[in-house]
Amino acid sequence: PIGAVRLTERHLGGDPPSAAQRAALTAAIDAALAPLDLPRGVTLVASAGTATTLAALDLGIPYDPERVHGHTLAPARLAALTERLLAATVAERRAMVGMQ
Repeated sequence: PIGAVRLTERHLGGDPPSAAQRAALTAAIDAALAPLDLPRGVTLVASAGTATTLAALDLGIPYDPERVHGHTLAPARLAALTERLLAATVAERRAMVGMQ
């Protein structure tokens, strides 16, 4: 139960979210993942809306399934995109090329 919509509704009420809201979001994700024995240093494969949107944002293109398929997103780039999205208002996020 750590999907983007659920976590946004539960933790990110500000526009943009406050530091306290962001901390609560991180704590909720960490708590949900803590019981799992997740490997480190492996390649993860993602699919569907959030993954394809992140790929389009990283590429700076409107969503195009042919171009986002197989896109590699390095951890540092994912962290930068996360920071960009969390710092933006709803209006700013809607205006980002690649955001659906």
